[in-house]
Formats: sequence, C-alpha cells, structure tokens
Amino acid sequence: MSQIVQQCLDAHNEYRRKHGAPPLVISKSLMRMAQNWAQSNANRCKMQHSTGRGNIGENLYSGSASLTNGRRPVESWYNEVRAYSFSRPGFSFGTGHFTQVVWKGSRELGVGWARGRNGWTYFCCNYSPAGNYQGQFRVNVLPPGTRPPATVSVSRSNYAPVYCESSSYMNSAVPDEPEESNELMKKAKNWAQSNANLGQMEHSSGGDNIGENLYCGSGRLTDGRKPVESWYNEIKDYSFNKPGFSSATGHFTQVVWKASRELGVGWATGKNGWTYFCCNYSPTGNFNNDYAGNVLLPGTVSDEPEESNEAEKEAEEAEEEEAEEEPEAVEADEDTECYPEWVYVEMFQCTNKSLRQIEKRSSYHCTVEMNQIVQQCLDSHNEYRRKHGAPPLVINESLMRMAQNWAQTNANHCKMYHSSNNQAGENLYATSGGLGNGHDPVDSWYDEIKDYSFGGGIGSIFGFGRPTGHFTQVVWKGSRELGVGWATGSNGWTYFCCNYSPAGNYQGQYQVNVLPLGTPPPASCQPAPNQPSNSCSSAAPALPMEDLNVNSFETRPLVRSSFNGAKPSEIVEAIFNGRLGNCMGDRMRRGYHLSTNQYLMSNNRQFAAILQEDGNFVIYKSDKGGQAEFATGTGEGTNQVQLRNDGHITVADKSKPESPLWKSRRNAEGGDCFLIMQDDGNLVGYKGTHDTSPSNAYFSAQNLNL
Repeated sequence: MSQIVQQCLDAHNEYRRKHGAPPLVISKSLMRMAQNWAQSNANRCKMQHSTGRGNIGENLYSGSASLTNGRRPVESWYNEVRAYSFSRPGFSFGTGHFTQVVWKGSRELGVGWARGRNGWTYFCCNYSPAGNYQGQFRVNVLPPGTRPPATVSVSRSNYAPVYCESSSYMNSAVPDEPEESNELMKKAKNWAQSNANLGQMEHSSGGDNIGENLYCGSGRLTDGRKPVESWYNEIKDYSFNKPGFSSATGHFTQVVWKASRELGVGWATGKNGWTYFCCNYSPTGNFNNDYAGNVLLPGTVSDEPEESNEAEKEAEEAEEEEAEEEPEAVEADEDTECYPEWVYVEMFQCTNKSLRQIEKRSSYHCTVEMNQIVQQCLDSHNEYRRKHGAPPLVINESLMRMAQNWAQTNANHCKMYHSSNNQAGENLYATSGGLGNGHDPVDSWYDEIKDYSFGGGIGSIFGFGRPTGHFTQVVWKGSRELGVGWATGSNGWTYFCCNYSPAGNYQGQYQVNVLPLGTPPPASCQPAPNQPSNSCSSAAPALPMEDLNVNSFETRPLVRSSFNGAKPSEIVEAIFNGRLGNCMGDRMRRGYHLSTNQYLMSNNRQFAAILQEDGNFVIYKSDKGGQAEFATGTGEGTNQVQLRNDGHITVADKSKPESPLWKSRRNAEGGDCFLIMQDDGNLVGYKGTHDTSPSNAYFSAQNLNL
C-alpha cells in the first residue's frame, strides 16, 4: 500500500489502541469506495457526505494543498476528543469524527483522496461496520487507557467483520507444522500463507461447499486450541430459541455445525510478525435455513442415523405429524394458561412446559413469569421513572404483542423505523449481534437527558425534540403500561421495541409529565395492573375562602367559533372528551402560564381549570352539566393565567402582566412553587417543587358547594 494509506492506517490504530479498540485492516472494497467518493468531491470542488452507504461509516477532510502525510486528517479528527464527554456518551456533530476513529466495533478501513481544480485535496475514509450508532457509544467509545481485548477471530459470511488484534496466545515458540494429509489441509495452509504475504486477513473466495474460520495475532502460534476457544466463546451471544446467522456468532456456529465432517488447518507468519490462522470445513456450515437442525443445545446427545431403526423413525415422524395437526392436544398445567393466539419462545419462559413443546405448537402462548430481558427492561424503566417522580410501569400483554410484532417487522426489513400506530408510545433500538440484556436499550434512551431542558423561567419551552424524545417517553409521568419485543434480522442485527400506554410526548404536557431529576413520586402512585390510570395527586384540604380576593363567582358561557350555540353541558363534555382546548397536565410550575382554551385537568379526569375565550378562569366538574365549581369572574381583555415567580396566581392581559384583573391574595414568599388541579376538585398552590402536604399549601380555590 502507498505511504499515505499506511500512515493513515497506523494513525488510526495508534489512537484506537489508546481507547481499547482493536486495530483496523485495509479492505479493498472500502478502498475503492473511499477513492470514488474523494474523486466525486474533488470533481465538484465541494466536501459533502455520500448517501446510501448502508452499514459503512465515513469521515471527510479537505485541505488547500497537496496531501503529503496520511496522519494529518486522522489527527484532526481525533482532536475532537477534547469536546467528548465519556460520562455522558452519545453523538454530536462536534465529536462524530473522533468517535468513528476509535469506534470499537469497526474493523475495516478504506482510504481515498483526490485533488480538485481549485487546488484543494479531498480526503475520505470509510469504515466497516459503521460507528456512531445511537445507544452504542458507551461500549464502543472507551476512555483513554482502556486495554484492548486479547483475542480476535473472523468467519466468512456476507456480514461478518474481518479484523486482527494482539493476542496473548501468541509468542516466539514455533510448533510443528501439521501434516498436509488432505485437500482441506492444503487449502487452509495456502490461504493462511496468502494472508501472511499480504499482511492482512481477509476471506478466500471459498469453493463449493467449503466453510472457513480465520484468526490472527501478533507473534507466533503455540497452542492450536486458542483459536477454537475464541470462536466457541461466541456461544454466549447465540440464541438457540431463534436460530440463525449473526456476525457475532458465525465462528461458533461453524465450529459446532452438525453436518460438517472434515477439517483443514493452516497457519503462516507474515513479515509484520503476525501469525495468520485458517480452518476450512466440509461440508460448509452457516446455511440460513439449516441452523435449527445443525446448531444444537449444549448437552444434546449425538444421534447415529446409520444405525437407526427405520420403523422407529417412521413411527416418530408420524407421531410428530399428528401432534402438528392437533395442537389442541396440548394440555395446560394448573399453573399455566395457554391461548391460541401468539407465542414468545424467547420473550417468556413457560413453567411446567418444555421449550420443545412450545416450539412444536407455535400458535400457543403460555402466560407465565417474564423472561429476564423483559424484567430487566421493566426494572430499568421504573428505576429511572422513580428518579423523576413518575409512577412505575406494569407489563401489558396487548402491548407485548404490539412490540414483538413491530420488532419482527423491523428485523424482516433489516431496518429500524417507527410504526404508523398512534395509539401507543414507541421507543426503538438496534444493535449488531445479540441482545445481551434489557438494560442497555433503556440506558441509551435515558442518556438523552443531557440534552433536555427542564426550563425554569418565563419563556422556557418544554416540548418534543428529536435528541430527547426517547428520554421523555421513558420518564413520562402519564404512561402506565409497557410492552417489550425484539427480533434478530438476517443481517445479524437485533431490533428492539418498547410500546407505552398512554403514549407520552404530547406537546403542551411536558412540564407536568417530564419532571426534574430528584422529584419523588406521589405516595399514592402505585398503579395496579388492572388500574393503569389511578390517582397520582395528593389531596390537600381547602383553605378558607377569604384567601380569595373575589366576592362573586360568575360563570360566563365559553364561546368558540366551532361551538357557537352549544349548551354549557355540551361545552364541558367537549373539554373532558379532549375535543376542545389543550390539556396542560394536572399542574403548572412557577414562571409558566395558561393561554386561552388551555386547562389543567386532575389525574382522575373529573375536574378541569380552563381559561375561557371570554376571559373567565373557571373550574368545571365533568358530571355537573356545565355548572362552575369556581370562577375568577374576569372578562374580556384577559388571555393569560400565570403562576408568577413570587407565587401569585394572576389573570391578566399578557401584554400587561403587571396589571392583572385578578390576583391571589397570598404568594409563595419568593420560593419555588407549583399549582395543581387535584382529584378532589381543589386547585391548590404549594410551596416547593413536589411536596403536597397540607401544611405546604399557600393558596386554595375551594369548591363552592363545600
């Protein structure tokens, strides 16, 4: 390779070594891709990213002169490390080049450059697999000083990465070479020597029905078990319940592939001091449709088909066919209920039923204890929600079906995109390889908290943003139920989906549903599985009515163009059915306000405090037929109800907030405060940020009929 390419590769691997990432190797296909795009940029005299790369990363660089050193672009990208936060990992445009350079999961590199008519040089690097996947920064962008892993291996497939790294299993001793006793031995030896001559590890073009596993390390090979052990260790990521190919488990599946019968072994040492190891297998493994029959559970007793009794075999096959034709023959034990709708072999672990029985009758589902990943996902949600004063979620079976179906859809398309369902909230996550635990997706979503603004003053905006939408759904106070699903695609990626009910991320409701870190959950907020919408607001007794500085309570009809001529009862019904106005949750914090037709609604949905279009601020009860529980008596010229920074509640013209037409007599004495529409119909102002004890109340609009 040219000096510039070598310098670029060396610089990458020097920086990657500092962050515990394995070294990159040059890929011919990536070299072509990078050169083509560099030339394209040079032709346009403009630097812009390519499109349609799939799982290929890309870093760009340009300079107003000829390129003389391949290290310079890499150094400029790596210098972004100064702006990266390892305590809050994630993507940003100011650090994206650095994170791709040291991304642990990337294995191959392509380098290209070209000079444009303007004299500038345009430089491009491509990476495979790509880096900068949201939710994977914590495990792929490691702090400086992290030790690189000890072993490496590769397996031939369309998706498997090709890479090398230092191995503690290599040293200066040279073992005896294997006897070349058959064609597979010769093939393996020849290909190992070819890789050694090139100083890089890549798969051969194969042959008819020949499998291949590769391994390499710095130094010489002393133990033939070590490559095999490194390949077999991938078993920890393999799902026997959902058999199939994954780039993270391809070596393991080839090692134990039942149909493979012959083995060839070869190795050679290159000029760079690295030893390249190759195993060939015949017949080959890793056929997509044959995993269930060839990758068997540990402990499976090997069969001997050549000695099997044909009569017994036919009887067994007939018995299996009969069982498949009559799924109703499955008998549920007392502890297990089975329904002929759907099945989660991996999502749920059925008690008193063997996995084999469930797999045979895949149209049945047993409602039993949750699988560990589901439990971990639920626990992570509720741990984070507790920190933000939100009630715990509970598992809902219909949401479980919804989540599993959409995860499978994404896996079938090998693409992550949202469903068109708008009845439930949805968070998505994808990762290369198997899903290790249920915590990681939730952790990645919650990490968006670093970009969320909880506000704190007049003019601060609560609302949805793409960088924070997963976080806000995780801690959304109004959500009560959760569904979890995941599936692995043919590309080896696992697609994960969570659904929520009620959905979060409703504009105008963030200030009451996404609470600051440290807000304790209300004491009464412990929803039962069959009561997802139970009360979550504490009741404070009414303060004396003389607290209010109004003498009369006038209920003026609410006027709205689309509701002209409607009766008060019809208007109130429209409010509580969500067809009129905008609900802002059950509370309002200091410095915020309600505008015309916005209202606070109690969690039990029985009471609403709305600023009407006629300027009157009124409390209605859902079953009172339009009769007001409380009203400020204000009229035209008012279009804002504000909870001032000092705690006063005012009704005023927003252009003249200093001259309110109505104001509460008491305030919060300058400290934090909030206003809440309680389940008992009492609109109460409390000092502080969350304490709803009676002694903490400073304002109350008592119901008139009390």
